[in-house]
Amino acid sequence: FIVLTAVLSCLNSGLYTASRMAFSLGERGDAPKSFARVNQRGVPQAAILSSVVFSFVAVFFNYQWPDTVFQFLLNSSGAVALFVWLVICFTQLRMRGIILRETPGKLVVRMWLFPYLTWATIAMISFVLVYMLTDDT
Repeated sequence: FIVLTAVLSCLNSGLYTASRMAFSLGERGDAPKSFARVNQRGVPQAAILSSVVFSFVAVFFNYQWPDTVFQFLLNSSGAVALFVWLVICFTQLRMRGIILRETPGKLVVRMWLFPYLTWATIAMISFVLVYMLTDDT
């Protein structure tokens, strides 16, 4: 009962997050405009329904190909997270350089070993991403 409650809570949280993301993307014009419409109670019904349909499709694929789909989703989400951190590192290098040139007084927080630690982080993340591309598992 406890495990089922935890899984349903996680599902509810994921559904809420996915529907709100679809709603935001619809408002910005990065997704169909129908995702941004709300009903009389303020609920983005199309965004919720599309999230539910996508969830059922994902469950079907996972049931049909259990060894492939979950592993792909797990690996791709890890790779995306690493790629996001890689972009953050490059952004930090660029933005800190701009701040140091234009308004050095704005730089309140000082990072240890800058820029060497940032470059080391970029190297390690790049190594892991390349390893993920070449590793068969």
